[in-house]
Amino acid sequence: MGFTLWDILSIRTALNVSKGIKFEFATYIKTATLIITITTILIVILNRKPKKIKIKKRLISFCISIVILTILLSTSYIRKIPIWNINYAYSDYGVILTISKLLATMKVKKPENYKKQEVEQILNNYDNSEANAEPYNSDVNIIAIMNESFTDYTKNDKINMITDNLPFFHSLQQEENTISGIMHSDQFGGGTANIEYEFLTQNTIAFLPVGSIVYQQYIKENIDSIVTRMKQLNYTTYGTHLWFKNGYKRNIIYRLLQFDHYCFIEDCDYLALEYLPNEYTLDRSSYKKIIETLENKTDDEKIFYFNLTVQNHVPFESYSSNETDYINDTITQLNIFLQTEKKSDDALETLINYLRNYEEKIILIFFGDHQPETNTEIINEDEENKYKVPYLIWANYDIEEKEYGDTSANYLQSILIETAGLPKDAYTNYITELREKIPIITANYYIGNDGEKYMLNDKTSPYYEDIKEYEKIVYYNIFDK
Repeated sequence: MGFTLWDILSIRTALNVSKGIKFEFATYIKTATLIITITTILIVILNRKPKKIKIKKRLISFCISIVILTILLSTSYIRKIPIWNINYAYSDYGVILTISKLLATMKVKKPENYKKQEVEQILNNYDNSEANAEPYNSDVNIIAIMNESFTDYTKNDKINMITDNLPFFHSLQQEENTISGIMHSDQFGGGTANIEYEFLTQNTIAFLPVGSIVYQQYIKENIDSIVTRMKQLNYTTYGTHLWFKNGYKRNIIYRLLQFDHYCFIEDCDYLALEYLPNEYTLDRSSYKKIIETLENKTDDEKIFYFNLTVQNHVPFESYSSNETDYINDTITQLNIFLQTEKKSDDALETLINYLRNYEEKIILIFFGDHQPETNTEIINEDEENKYKVPYLIWANYDIEEKEYGDTSANYLQSILIETAGLPKDAYTNYITELREKIPIITANYYIGNDGEKYMLNDKTSPYYEDIKEYEKIVYYNIFDK
């Protein structure tokens, strides 16, 4: 997996989730490291001089370095390096040029012909009267669950599954008052926080430099999101992630998202939680917090609850001979993941059965963030399917069972709001219209309503102007609002 400069900002998160992961280095890497170390030491020793280099020479050397770096970063060759797939960039262009390209793209530039006033006018053209109607009293409680690494490998014909590991999820898809489909993710094997950001804000990360982590780089003050929208609609808002709060700075981010209440694993009674052998909190413990909140709310209170799970995170090493095998290669990471994911299916069944009998209206959206990294060659090389995960909307009352088809994370919020019958603000109206033209937008590609796949920089695309307009609006929302 390729390294980007922004990975440095994620070190604390990586340390939190690295327990149990084994790092193995090939012999040639060990040998190369040893040679480089010895060579560096020899160069330092042989080049030691008794006299210090004069300040003037230091300044000249520094200036020359800056000039060379500036020329390098501004060349058309550097600009053409395709870093949307960082692994290919390292492989095809080498470490030096790829890192040079990353340096050149660290700062997010304004979109071409960007003007703040024009963007504001675009949004002002979308009806906002319904959103501003006061007072508004909803009769629907809303639950959003983003389930770590949740995916449906029964839909992948390259994987020979011998048993269904998601029987309840599949049965739920067939029920009345259920909407389900496929979400195209920006990420594979990681990057949860970016998908979380896209769902909560309706802003895609597609226009940001490759490897960006929005939570850690760009959010410095209060931001608009589904949380602030729900608060405007008189909801009490909750955010829960039963893992450490410093992961992706969520303790700070959830405050800036303006949740009324939020909690992390440090805020809970450890003994009351249940864990996998890898020490990740089980989904069913996470869902108990949802049930607890519903049980304790007042009769006239409506809640919006965002729950981010952690159970299905890597590593996948805890094989159990007492559980079902879902593929023939029983002790592989893929089979272990499928065993773990079955626990997600069981936990979802328990939660839904509780919600069926809840005395108030409930609507729930459930979706995966990305597929897991299981060191399974078939999945890793399957570019057509590796970014697809399922989503589902279910209600304990009658809803319009509209077909939305394939979508992306930035659109899920608008689908949820539309299904729940909540009033839309101007941005959600804009997103809804954009969704009709371009149903899928990710950092890797987008797909128009003509069914064709396009790259973001394809000027021949019939949707190019729409994409560029959306880029301006996203820039405005993140950096200029």
